[in-house]
Amino acid sequence: MPSHLPSDDRCLAGNTGPEREEHLRDALMNAPVGFSMAAPGGGILFANPALARMFGYDTPEELLADAPQIITSLHDGTGTSPTNRELRLQHRDGSFIWVSGSTRIAYTPDGDISHSQTFTADISEAKRMEAALRAREESTSLLVGSLPGMAFRRRNDSDLSMDFVSEGCLGLTGYSSEELLHGSRLSFNDLILPEYRQKVRENWNKGIQRRAPVQIEFEIMTADGQPKWVWEVGIPVQAPGGEAETLEGLIIDITPRKFAEKNSLLREKALELAAATSLELLLEPDLDQSMVRVLACLGQGTDTDRVYVFRNHANEESGVVLTSQIYEWARPGIPVQLDNPDLQNLPMNEITPRWLKELRDGRSIRGLVSDFPAAERMILEPQGIVSILVVPIQLHGRLWGFLGFDSVRSPRCWTPIEEHVLNIVSASLGAAIARRQAQEELGNTNRTLMTILDSLPVNVYVADLTTYRILFMNRHIKESFGRDCTGELCHAAFNHESTPCGHCTNSRLLDEHGRPAGVTAWECFNSVTGKWYRNFDQAIPWIDGRLVRIEIAMDLSDRKQAEKELLCARDLAEAANCAKSEFLANMSHELRTPLNGIMGMLQLLQLTELTAVQEDYTDTAILSCNRLVRLLTDILDLSRIEAGKLTIQSTPMALSELLRQTSDLFLPIAREKGLVLSFELDPDVPEHVLGDATRLQQVLSNMVGNAIKFTHAGAVTVEASLLPALQRGQSRVFFSVADTGIGIPDDKLNNLFRPFSQITEGYTRSYQGAGLGLSICKRLVTFMGGNISVVSEPGAGTTMSFSVTFGTAAPNTASAPGRETFFAPALDGLKVLMAEDDHFSGILGMKLLGAFGATVRHVQNGQQALETLENEAFDLVLMDVQMPVMDGVEATRRIRLGEVGNAAKNTPIIAMTSYAMDGDREKFLQAGMNAYVAKPVDIKDLMSAISEMLSRKISGAAQGSH
Repeated sequence: MPSHLPSDDRCLAGNTGPEREEHLRDALMNAPVGFSMAAPGGGILFANPALARMFGYDTPEELLADAPQIITSLHDGTGTSPTNRELRLQHRDGSFIWVSGSTRIAYTPDGDISHSQTFTADISEAKRMEAALRAREESTSLLVGSLPGMAFRRRNDSDLSMDFVSEGCLGLTGYSSEELLHGSRLSFNDLILPEYRQKVRENWNKGIQRRAPVQIEFEIMTADGQPKWVWEVGIPVQAPGGEAETLEGLIIDITPRKFAEKNSLLREKALELAAATSLELLLEPDLDQSMVRVLACLGQGTDTDRVYVFRNHANEESGVVLTSQIYEWARPGIPVQLDNPDLQNLPMNEITPRWLKELRDGRSIRGLVSDFPAAERMILEPQGIVSILVVPIQLHGRLWGFLGFDSVRSPRCWTPIEEHVLNIVSASLGAAIARRQAQEELGNTNRTLMTILDSLPVNVYVADLTTYRILFMNRHIKESFGRDCTGELCHAAFNHESTPCGHCTNSRLLDEHGRPAGVTAWECFNSVTGKWYRNFDQAIPWIDGRLVRIEIAMDLSDRKQAEKELLCARDLAEAANCAKSEFLANMSHELRTPLNGIMGMLQLLQLTELTAVQEDYTDTAILSCNRLVRLLTDILDLSRIEAGKLTIQSTPMALSELLRQTSDLFLPIAREKGLVLSFELDPDVPEHVLGDATRLQQVLSNMVGNAIKFTHAGAVTVEASLLPALQRGQSRVFFSVADTGIGIPDDKLNNLFRPFSQITEGYTRSYQGAGLGLSICKRLVTFMGGNISVVSEPGAGTTMSFSVTFGTAAPNTASAPGRETFFAPALDGLKVLMAEDDHFSGILGMKLLGAFGATVRHVQNGQQALETLENEAFDLVLMDVQMPVMDGVEATRRIRLGEVGNAAKNTPIIAMTSYAMDGDREKFLQAGMNAYVAKPVDIKDLMSAISEMLSRKISGAAQGSH
């Protein structure tokens, strides 16, 4: 290899003497990246050791001797312009690696090409990561394709435009993804029915503002012209700047569920309406009074304009069937027709022969009046009737009259359920009419009542209040239980019980004077029929004068099934919330591991000799890392609070010490801004209390930090005073943090304690932060038995105050979080085993402890740690928790069991892990680890833990010598 470096005035600054050339040569020889130079004709002028090591050679001479074509490849095709290329070249061991080469051309003073220079970096790992990313993207595409319904991605624009829909859109909408995304005729938003579009926009706006998931139900119009109910669920996806860039989620067809819910609800309401009116007709002795209430109840319950009853009678001379209106209810504003002379004594044989025939055959008359024959329209249209529904009222098998609904305000399509209700009421009305006639003919009462009750599509039975013996069953309940149980005990017949049922209502049907107490409504499940029922019980007098229980039971199975489906949906939502918590825990681990490498290397850099500018850059980088760690901690705290997993400790603490520590933490920052920071503790406040010192200091630190951040001049004052205790053995302390800062506008106070909310919004913000601190503070204070209040005036300052309830602690037992100190013990001669699967964390540990004199052995999993401890003695073990092959918890357990020998059984073990959720520290200590340091590792925390372990070891050895 040439012993000199070609240079010229344009490629190398400074003089070109031997001394300058020697310095440049040393720099390139020690550079961490590959460097080579070649003459215009292809001759190799220079290669540094880093380039040789990159391809597996010990020296540049070996590389030039064995594989000069490698360097030639790096310089081929450079021409006369700078180039950047990626090449796949062969390593010395026969494998291939990917490298990135950046080449520039150097010229002589005369303008001729002097040589080419190439800087080379190994990018094999990046290429492997790209391949893995492509594989994950392909896997994700398969997953999206297998989802039910349609996966989507919306843009956060005014129209919520779709820029991605999965192929499931064809089955959901009848349109392909190509038609919805790239067709000029329509988009997915065009399919949403107009009355729901604003609702969709508003729900997404709320989700974007709260950075929370969104769930919306609405209707779309499919390609075949049919409406369809869908459920859209999604979440805003944030861009690096914090704004919601896209909205991603899933849209599922819920039309069957909606129809089932609607039909079940309509059927339930209709049956309850029918039951209520039927009871009124069956139990009220005065038919005229009951009809007024029944017709009003029917009209209001079905939103009908007019309800009426016509009675038929025959002309004594001609025998012609005449009909006359005898009862009517009309909605306010609808003309009443009860006194209309044209509706009295109408000859049905002549004017409405169709009605007479259909009603006699038990069929209804229904439809739009405009479709009726002309003779019928002449009677109906003057009354303003647009749509009509009429059912026959049968009495003893003959047509007695009819019961009808009129729609006057608009055309109406009557549903089968409405007709069913009208038939039930018609049957009950027939029973009531029969009952009134039975007052004159007692012999017919029983037969008429039985006929009507048997026609009801609900279970009706009568039982003795004292003996529980069944006295009567209608046809519907006989069919439900498959037999006639009259004469049997009700609990034995209906529930197969030997004693009265636990839910029996007999004791509640009579008041303290033994008189009927009214209707009792309740629900139950019958294991014999396998159905849910809505029951209406009442005490009534029986034919022999005794009081009995009558029960009307309606089938609620459809409604209960709908409720079951809703519960399943709730369980799915709760499972999604658990998945979110697990995701945050995993993300905590994954984020803390690279942060550990970044902060560790920065802290190692601080241990070296740096210029003032370099120290400033390093400090700034570490502060940024700490800010990211605090943000991650806040997010995890918020997740724990929402999941109900955050616990408040109750341990002895000293409030004066806690306030002093908070003062020490913020006093330098306040002085730098020229602010007066003061802490005032009321002498009446107990010195020793029971509470959670860590969480209280978290709240105070957040409030004091905010006060200093938003105050440019003046003072920040923290006060703690005693409040009257609510219970004996407790102390209530009132804390306030007052500043003379910028203040908060009144219209922004409502957003102050919302997660991810800030007073200043948009891209232009004067103060940084994620908007989580005060939200967490509010919840922590609530957990500690207090509340937060805010008083603020823009331009004058803000006062935040809260109260906390403490327990009483005995004197001299209080403790508070220790003051932050940094003690770096001398580790000369200390042998440390580091079990760490992350490559960069391993390098960090070796360099860090090596800088203090320790000898570090690095292994990559728990199994290797056991094998190493079995063959070699160490003074200390740094153990990661999550590792391949064998995790750190299992490895610690085996070490403590003596599986690697008694000599290593008591070796101090410090957990150094990315797991930082509540309970992790205690779990690792219970597994046998002696201390716990969370990633990203702070040198002070690590050295403090090592110092404590060494002190314990020395103390233990001293005691053993005695």
